[in-house]
Amino acid sequence: MTEKYWQRYKETHDKDPLNTNELWVRVKQDLKRREKPKHHLELYSYCRTENPYIKQIKSSPNITMDTVAELICRQSACELQYCMSLQKLAVENSRSKIDLQGCRDQYKTMTTCIMNEKNRIKQKEEELRNLVLGLEQPEIKQETQQQTVLKEEPVM
Repeated sequence: MTEKYWQRYKETHDKDPLNTNELWVRVKQDLKRREKPKHHLELYSYCRTENPYIKQIKSSPNITMDTVAELICRQSACELQYCMSLQKLAVENSRSKIDLQGCRDQYKTMTTCIMNEKNRIKQKEEELRNLVLGLEQPEIKQETQQQTVLKEEPVM
């Protein structure tokens, strides 16, 4: 989002008496405190869908390579979030069995996915940069040389 958008948002937010009047601000805070936390399956399904936050990130002009890698690996991140929610529930329930390994496998899967995607994106950027600048890669040069040699050989 742009700076102008957030400035306009803040101006409209500050004009609203529900956000500036101390009584209404406290009422809102009390309501938030009484709100029950969302169910872990609801959070998981929301994570897996194309929610407004994801759409906003995808349409942002300032998207970075890290953000792209995180979006690609969103499925493994949702798995990690789900595992952590289950761990939290297990800790709160004294009768449940707590997994001592925690969410190490999901965390490892997510981090390796992000690293692999970053490396893949860097390689693609390098290939495109070389193609745009006219710097052919040695493999491509060898292939073109082999093709020219094959064309020059007389056919009997």
